[in-house]
This record gives sequence, structure tokens and C-alpha cells, in this order.
Amino acid sequence: MPVVTVARTERDLQPPATVRALVFDWDGTLFDNHHFNYTVMRDALAQQGVRVTSAWFEENSGFSARLMVQKAGEAHGLTLDPLEVLAVRDELAQARVHEIAPVAPVHELLRTERLLAVVTGSERSNIQAALEHFGLQFDVIVTRDQITRGKPDPEGYLLALRLLGVAAHEAVVYEDSDQGISAALAAGIDVVDVRAIAADRASTEPD
Repeated sequence: MPVVTVARTERDLQPPATVRALVFDWDGTLFDNHHFNYTVMRDALAQQGVRVTSAWFEENSGFSARLMVQKAGEAHGLTLDPLEVLAVRDELAQARVHEIAPVAPVHELLRTERLLAVVTGSERSNIQAALEHFGLQFDVIVTRDQITRGKPDPEGYLLALRLLGVAAHEAVVYEDSDQGISAALAAGIDVVDVRAIAADRASTEPD
């Protein structure tokens, strides 16, 4: 049975020697960007007359971006076009990409000879600017537009395993949400919960 390890120190992030592939969530795991994501989503939704709070965004941040837009619209009695809203969000994100901060201890894991993958509920267009800005390269990237069911469904992680050519026991997932952790466990993969170390890193940053 797959297990969850809570990372409180950088040592807790280190994978076993037998692991061949490291698989990362994007938002909140590789990047301390929850507030950034909130502001661009908030501003995109506001153009549709939908207001959301940071508390609402945090509660729903583990779901796919499309589902978040749907939920926000339903809360206001509206039917929104997720692709339209997310196109606006992507434009805002690209213009503000310099505001995104990496989670340094997790980024250090990218300096490895192992296979590297990303499985994210974001569209490819939403992460492309950051990939280019930070010069990141992965063996496999699975985004929301490649799958039919987002987290907590395991489809994204199962696809990543197939594309990487590894078994579930040969990989470890790094996640920061209950939905993401559930998805990885359902795919049979061990998970490292980075929320504690990411929060600690953010709290020690200067204002």
C-alpha cells in the first residue's frame, strides 16, 4: 500500500535509492504561487461578474482549474465558459510571471539523474511562461488538457507512469493538497506532502 510522508525538513524530501522517477505537482509544490494563482483567477472571474475570496480559492485549490471556474459560476447562479475564463487568466499570469517564487527545497530535487515529471491541474498554457522563465525541463508533463478527469482522480498520475515507463513503486509524488495526495495514492504511488516545508520556507522569506 502506498504511504504518505510529511516533509518537515529537507531530509524528509529525499526519495529512496530505489525510486526511478520523481513526479511533482506544480502549484504550491514546485512554486509558492497560491496567492499568485488566486489573484489572476480572481481578476479573470471578476471580468465575468464573479467575486471569489482567498478563503474560497484555498478551499478549492486542489481541484482542476476548469472545475474551479465551474464551481465559482454555480455559486453565483451563472454558467461560465471555463476556457474563456482561463484564457484571460493565462494572459494575466504570463504578464505577471516574474512574481512567482519557487519552493527552493523542492526545486533542489530537480538536480537529479532520475526521471522527472509534472502532473498538474493547470492547463499547459498556464505553466508555459514559468517553464520558460525558470528554464525548467521535464521528461513528462501532464496537464489538465491531456486528461478527462482532474485530481482527486488518479488519471493524470497513471498517465505519467505510462509515459515515463515506470511502475508505481518506482516513483514518488510530491504534493501539497488533499485532492492531489488522494490522486497519487489511488494511482498506487508513495507521496511526500510538502505543505509544512513549503509553508516554513514562505514564512522565512522577507516581505
